[in-house]
Amino acid sequence: MQHECKNLPSMDNNRRKTISEKLHELKAQAGLTTAQVSGQTGVPRSTLNKLLCGATHRPALQTMEKLARFFNVPVRYLLDDHMLPEPEHEIGAFDAHCRFITLSERETALVEGFRRLNERDKEVTERLVAVCETIDKSEPYSGKVVALPCHYLVPRETTRQTFDSFVTRRIAVRADELAAQADFAVVMTGNALNPAYARGDILGVSHRKVKHGEIGAFLLNGQAYIRQLYIQRGRTRLDTINRAVPNIPVLPEDEFVSLGAVIGKLHPARV
Repeated sequence: MQHECKNLPSMDNNRRKTISEKLHELKAQAGLTTAQVSGQTGVPRSTLNKLLCGATHRPALQTMEKLARFFNVPVRYLLDDHMLPEPEHEIGAFDAHCRFITLSERETALVEGFRRLNERDKEVTERLVAVCETIDKSEPYSGKVVALPCHYLVPRETTRQTFDSFVTRRIAVRADELAAQADFAVVMTGNALNPAYARGDILGVSHRKVKHGEIGAFLLNGQAYIRQLYIQRGRTRLDTINRAVPNIPVLPEDEFVSLGAVIGKLHPARV
């Protein structure tokens, strides 16, 4: 049974409140004894007594979740000494370094959804997050432009999913930090990297070696691709983010050339 606690105890921002103090206040507000709280939450009375007297400084998360649900407060409210009593976060966990981190309802739903994915979908999600962290990290547009050589993919006559070669032209982009790092640009053709990069996006490319998990520009048996490189357990693939487009295995006998690593999305500018 959940105990409705509509008005959380007041908090003084200049004073830390311990778990013990918060539990005493919640228990008093509810008008319950320690035995009653124990009976209704399933938390052993001995554990509650240790929490109430301040003898336990790092309580088990499962215990705190039970008490938080019972008193209808966020877990973080009980564990964070400085948290104001607004229920912004609904769940928390200890990370590998024993630091308490909190998750919003939206974040919790994402975590639960990730757990339901198969391994292939988890890999795709991890790659997408890594790619999104690199998008739009450039400095604000200053009004200046820079001209970069830009390679356009030329589609084959037989299919729209592969490309015979690049055609190189000059393109004007904003003179920001990413443009300064780019040796050349490529224009995204197709939807293999959706939703990270869309058709028509201009991507900056550095001539450096492409590492596992990075997006790069490649030539495979004379055909051009912009894909994510997979190199693990002796296998090499050109991977997609969009599951509707298949990954491409790179075989030992294939002619495989890495042209450079994609460093982010560039912004077109008028000369």
